Amino acid sequence: MFIEPTDGTVVLLESFANSISAHLAKNQLEAAGIACFISNENRPYGPISGGVRLHVRQQDLEAAQQVLADHSALMTAVPDDEPDAAQPASDSSGSLLTRLRTWLLS
Repeated sequence: MFIEPTDGTVVLLESFANSISAHLAKNQLEAAGIACFISNENRPYGPISGGVRLHVRQQDLEAAQQVLADHSALMTAVPDDEPDAAQPASDSSGSLLTRLRTWLLS
């Protein structure tokens, strides 16, 4: 998505360790209607050189931070020792991951 130079100052929103994470965040922002772009994507030694950077307009900074915060809360993993959300608590057979692990190791 092209950002017009007259739309304001472009600022760094966040740096990512890899381009996949940066593109996932970029897609979330674009789906919310926030213009953004990625830089530093093809540099060797990504995290050492500052990571893959995601930029937005200064005027969109707060909205972009909120979009990423909302999506990161949805993508939080459930630890192995907690029951699956879709599985009833009374089921003693363990989580899907535990059952899969048991099946693979048997």
